[in-house]
Amino acid sequence: MKEIILLILIGLIISGAKAQKIKSCQVPDLILKDFSSKYSNAKRVKWIREELNYEVEFIIKGKGMDVTYDTVGNWVETLSEITVNELPSVIVGSINKLFSDCKITSAARLDQYNTDAYYEAEIKYKGKKSVATFDSKGNQKD
Repeated sequence: MKEIILLILIGLIISGAKAQKIKSCQVPDLILKDFSSKYSNAKRVKWIREELNYEVEFIIKGKGMDVTYDTVGNWVETLSEITVNELPSVIVGSINKLFSDCKITSAARLDQYNTDAYYEAEIKYKGKKSVATFDSKGNQKD
């Protein structure tokens, strides 16, 4: 859980320093309705405004999630914490091939509009932690 929160925080930092925490009353009703209908059991909900997008971070069934909407309420992407055992075998195989003797410490699945899923794995390799991203076929992404 701590690792996925770290992944989400890294994503926030990478996406720009212009992100700001906001209250749910500052989120358009269309987005709030969509979020509430899909994630009615969400806990620890936090809204963030990033330039042109609204992002919501939350916990559901003990796992961290991060959903992004554009300004008109269209879904953009979902980052979902998964267990290391839930990583597809092709991803684990690629990790083991590229980073021999590494340890996978956490994982997440990234779903985006009109693309295949991506997978992020936090690995400990040669004493350092890093995040590796792969497409659903096991190809490492930049």
